[in-house]
Amino acid sequence: MANRLDNVLDGLETELAELVTAGDLRQVVRRLVNPAKEAEVPILGLLPSSCRAIGQGRWEATAIVRVCTRARNTSADASITDLMAQVVGKIREYNAKSNSNAGTADMPRFDLWYDVRISQAPVGAWGIVRISIGEDLLISE
Repeated sequence: MANRLDNVLDGLETELAELVTAGDLRQVVRRLVNPAKEAEVPILGLLPSSCRAIGQGRWEATAIVRVCTRARNTSADASITDLMAQVVGKIREYNAKSNSNAGTADMPRFDLWYDVRISQAPVGAWGIVRISIGEDLLISE
């Protein structure tokens, strides 16, 4: 199970890294990111948060996706809503390419993150991506 979860996260990370190549993000990292402390923004963090068995050979896991656009009174390179849309697009691309038995990911519901000391605009967003691994996958958009 752990290898299959890592494979899904690797696939998602590869898709999301295309946003770095395109210049929309500076980094995609496997850790939590903090809009109040990051030096390189915009940045995206991807980190597994939970997993559970849901049947014979089937698992459900979650990963935290956190996007930061502002830190230490700096301006964003892109608006947070644009980045959220791009992340969703990359997850869709991953699902379209993925062998369903390897795992699929659903669309995150993002919560915006505000730090009124920095800005009245969102400084970041975070969401939970649910990942299904195994036969007879249950996730759909």
